[in-house]
Amino acid sequence: MSRGAALVRKGCEKGDDVGCTVLAYVLLSHALPDADSTLVFDEPCKTPAQCTLIGAKYLGGSGVAKDGPHAARLFEQACNSGYMSACFLVGVTAATAGGSSAPDFARAATFYTRACDGGQSIACHELGVLYASGKGVLADKVKASELYDRACRAGSIYSCMNLGTMYLVGDGVARDVSRSIAPLGRACGGGLPQACTNLGVLYAAGSGIAKDDVRAKTYFESACAAGDASGCKDRDVLAQCQQGSAEACAAFQNIKGVP
Repeated sequence: MSRGAALVRKGCEKGDDVGCTVLAYVLLSHALPDADSTLVFDEPCKTPAQCTLIGAKYLGGSGVAKDGPHAARLFEQACNSGYMSACFLVGVTAATAGGSSAPDFARAATFYTRACDGGQSIACHELGVLYASGKGVLADKVKASELYDRACRAGSIYSCMNLGTMYLVGDGVARDVSRSIAPLGRACGGGLPQACTNLGVLYAAGSGIAKDDVRAKTYFESACAAGDASGCKDRDVLAQCQQGSAEACAAFQNIKGVP
């Protein structure tokens, strides 16, 4: 076990909830070798955080046989004690059928709501996805946009991407390019290259914002460097436009949205 993982484990053993939460996610991601996954606590768990940790082991099959229903019970026990990370994980098990034979999106929505209201931005994002798709709840894209906005402001780049795209194409909300810029900028800066490409296209086209080829080129190059093929292509088209190609310039004209 790495020194970092050992310190996190030590903190968890002493009742540190943050340490337990980090360790739970490490176990779920299988970031520790099987030999180290025996670091579990014996049941019954002593704190909500430890219940979450043990649940993570059973859900991920880390050093024990996978047992989704048991994991879900442990998460719910911790959630009912006020541990919001566990509320989120109850939602995850429900949405992915981790604790039953089929997904239960209504149950997922209930626990995502508790976790979101308790400050878990990732739960706000997942709840937004349910509202956008109408799974487990009545479809409500305005509600989805509000949840994405909340999660985006808390640092969820995927929520930023979703929110920016909704405003960009008018998906369930009034199209407003100016309102798409900030969340797409956060998503781009957070490492989502498609957001960078979308911003580049907007600036290259002058669609809803002032045309700015310098910014467009910067965004295209960022997207291309991050592996987005469309960013590389659009960078080259922009260069051809700047060299006088009417056909290349036309590619950025009359853009109403970005796929």
